[in-house]
Amino acid sequence: MQTESPLPTVWHAGQTEAAPGGMSQVIRAYLAWPFVHSTQRPLPTHVSGSWLKRLAVAGRALATVMVMPRAGDVVVVHLSEDGSFVREGAVLAVASLRGITTVAQLHGARFVAFARTHQRLTRFVLGRARRCFALNAQPSAAAFCAVWPSVLHIRASQHLHLCWRRTGRVPYWGGG
Repeated sequence: MQTESPLPTVWHAGQTEAAPGGMSQVIRAYLAWPFVHSTQRPLPTHVSGSWLKRLAVAGRALATVMVMPRAGDVVVVHLSEDGSFVREGAVLAVASLRGITTVAQLHGARFVAFARTHQRLTRFVLGRARRCFALNAQPSAAAFCAVWPSVLHIRASQHLHLCWRRTGRVPYWGGG
C-alpha cells in the first residue's frame, strides 16, 4: 500500500504584516488563496518597529530556513530594493545554499535603478533562484541583465490569477 506524500510547503518571505504597498498585499493574497496542491506559510522578514525588533524578525527568518527540510519545501522570496533586497536576498541565498528550492518574486518601483546600481549583488541573489518572477516589464528587464533568461518569467499584474502549476518536481504558480 502506497502512502501519499505530504503537500509541499511554500514559504513566503517578506513583509507579511498588513502594510501599505503592493508587496505585503501580494504576500497576504498568496497566503489567503486556497491552493489545493500545497500549504502556504508566512516567513516574516520585516516588521514595523525598532531596529532591534526588525533585526530579531530577520534573524528568526534565517533560523527558520536553517532548520527547514531540504526536500519538498519551496521558499518564495519577495524582493524589492535597498534593505529589502539585502534582507530577503540573504534568506534566498541561505535557502539555496542549503539545497531548498527558491523562487524570487520581484516588487518595487525603484527595483530597476537598484539593480543597475548594484549589479553584482543583484546577480548574486537572483542567480541563486530556481525561478524569478516579475509583475511587469521593467523589473523583468533589470533581472534579465542579472540572470540568464531561462529562469525569468514575466507575469503581468492585471493577469495574476494565482493559478497553481507544477513543473517537474518544482511547484510554482503564476498568472497568465
